[in-house]
Order: sequence, then C-alpha cells, then structure tokens
Amino acid sequence: MKLFRKTIPSEKLEHKYKIFYGGMEIPEEINPNCLVQYEFTTESQQAEILLFSTNGNISYQSDSFYTDMGIRQDQILVFHLNESDDYYDFFKYSYKFNYTMDYRLTSDIPVPYSESFSYSEALPLEKKTGFIAAFISNCDDQNHRMDYIHNMTEFVNVDNFGHCENNAKIPTKYQSPIRHLAKLNVIKNYKFTLAFENSDSEDYVTEQLYHPLSVGSVPIFRGCKNVRDMIPPISVIDANEFESPEELSKYLLYLDKNDTAYNEYLEWRVKGDFGNLKKARFFKNSVENGICALVERLNNLWINPYLSDWKRETNISKLGCQTCLNNFDIEKRRVPIEKNDTFVLPDYPLGEIIYSDSPSFPFLNETSLNESYSTKFGQYKEKYMNIFSQFDFNKEMFWWLEPFV
Repeated sequence: MKLFRKTIPSEKLEHKYKIFYGGMEIPEEINPNCLVQYEFTTESQQAEILLFSTNGNISYQSDSFYTDMGIRQDQILVFHLNESDDYYDFFKYSYKFNYTMDYRLTSDIPVPYSESFSYSEALPLEKKTGFIAAFISNCDDQNHRMDYIHNMTEFVNVDNFGHCENNAKIPTKYQSPIRHLAKLNVIKNYKFTLAFENSDSEDYVTEQLYHPLSVGSVPIFRGCKNVRDMIPPISVIDANEFESPEELSKYLLYLDKNDTAYNEYLEWRVKGDFGNLKKARFFKNSVENGICALVERLNNLWINPYLSDWKRETNISKLGCQTCLNNFDIEKRRVPIEKNDTFVLPDYPLGEIIYSDSPSFPFLNETSLNESYSTKFGQYKEKYMNIFSQFDFNKEMFWWLEPFV
C-alpha cells in the first residue's frame, strides 16, 4: 500500500512503546510493517499504554469499567470494544480514556467487522435448495430480534441452526469443528440468510451480515440504520425498510418466485462492484493492527482517513482525543490507494482469506484452513474451559466453546 508521509526523525521510530493489554490473550505477533516499535508487557506499572478490552478485563455486568487503581497520570488509556455499545455504557466513562478502538467508523482507531467478508463463488440459483437460514445463538438481545423472527415465522419458514428457537440440524456433510466454516457450508445453499444483529447501534455490522454476503446467500439485515455505508450496492435486504415482519415476508416470497428480481441482489458479484465495502474493509479487525495504528497515531503518522469521507460530524466530547485532529500532519498520514478520485481495495484480493500480515498465518486453502483451526480450536477450548471451571458463570455466554456436533 502506498504511504503518503514526510521523512520523520529516526528517534520517533526507535522508541519502543510498552503496552499492557487487558484482553483474554496477549496477541502473539507484532505487526512487522508497523512504523513504530512496540511490545507487550504483563506488568501494568511498566506500561506506557493501558488497553482496556471487552475481550478480557471489562465486563458489561460491572458497575463501572475500571477503577483508578495505580494508574499514573502519564499513562495512555485506550478503550477496546468489539461488542455493541448498547451493552457497555462507555460514554458515561469516556472522559477517563484517551483513545477508542472499536467497530465505529468514527472511532479513533476503527476495527470494524468488515474483514469477515471473504469473497467465494456463489452456487447457481438452481442449486440453492433452502429458502431462509438463521444462525443465532445469543438470545440476549437489546432490539427484540427474536420477537421479530418469531413473527416472521407466521408467514415464512425459517431454518434456525443456532441455539435460539432451534429447529434445524446441520447435515453431517457440512459439519466442521470450526463453527463459522460449518455455517458457511450451510448458508451457501440458501437463497436468504437472516443477518439480524443483537443491537441497532450505529456502525454495528458484524459477521452476521458478512458471512452470507461472502458466499452468495442474500442477507436479510436488521440492525443499524446506516448499513449501506459498509456494503456493496443492492446486495442486502434491509428489514428496517419494511413496515412489519409480514411485509418483509411477502417481499421474500415474491423474490422466491421471481428469479430475475432475486438475481438483482447478486449482480454486484457479477460486476465486481464492491461499493462502500471497499472503504470499510480498509480497516482490519484485529488488535494487532489496531495497536499499530494507535502507536503510529501517537507519532502523527496515522489517522482515521474516513472521518471526512463518511461525511460524519465527529463529536469530540464522545472521543478520547480532542487535540490530535488539530495537531495531525496530513502529509504524513497513511491513506488508501486512490485511483480516479475513488478508493480501491488493499493489495490483497477479496478471494483470499487473510488473517493477518504475520508469517504465522499464510494464505490457506480450505483443507489447511480446517486443519489449522481444528488445532487452534482444541487449544483454546482446553485453556478457557480450565479457566472457567474455577468460577460460576453462565455457560450460555460461552456456547462457542462447545464441540460442534
């Protein structure tokens, strides 16, 4: 990727930041392409940057996100959020943090879910044997999505393979120890997949949408009102635009009988028109890449390039950094490649599944992908179940640790 920046003093690159990461597991890899050096430490008092994460040391069941125990005034506090802010009353405590790293496109360091999209060939329409599929296993939602689905089933059949209102079992030939691979195997055979988020929070678009979009099952989305900021044109059916579950169901039944109208939702794949997905996918959904962007930003080498492009009004009272935009040297920033004044995709093709720039994750074919993840899954399951066995906890919250049978 081309970088637009001035030559910077060498001392800015030689300093190595010590970072305390409060997630469930310290990232194993350091981004080798990062312009600023950093390393992780398990000692918070030694760290210059304290990263508080909803993956580990922050719980939505807590009365507050953290206490000021032993935190020095010179330490930089970062809030990492990968769940909807409907579950975390973050803004109540935002003044305590210097930077945000989350799914919002207006975050200091955006880490959206759009990298969950990985293009693969769609089945021809005549080979799609299913009508509507759903994989929903978190039944604790803020936006009553299960009520909506229940109302839909009065008019259309929905095969739900998740824990919530389960009425379908994955065929043996599609099963995999890796839950999301089994899901992809199934939904590619369906015309539609319910992509109902558990929150309507702005910018909150997850793999619920990107998984069916990847394999050619038309997503039926329900969630944030600005979903079109992050998807190809005419690729998703937005339930928000229908007056009721009944009206949505009538439209789906119409598409089921009208192949021409249905195929319009797949035309973007034929044309290669990824639209706004190009922009959203510029960011990588990983802590490693987010931390690199953070330390580069501390040296005025990176900034969220889409704050102006998304034509959003950034409310700095809701963001940790209130002076960095004024201090930022625009000639040094990293920006996406531009061609004819439009954004183009990063260097890697959408047809590849990319996990990181790390040599630990080479480009994988489907066979090696299954083998690699099967090993990782076993390691993580054993580790986390050993940890959780020491405490009383709600097992429903950790359904993803169950073997997939």
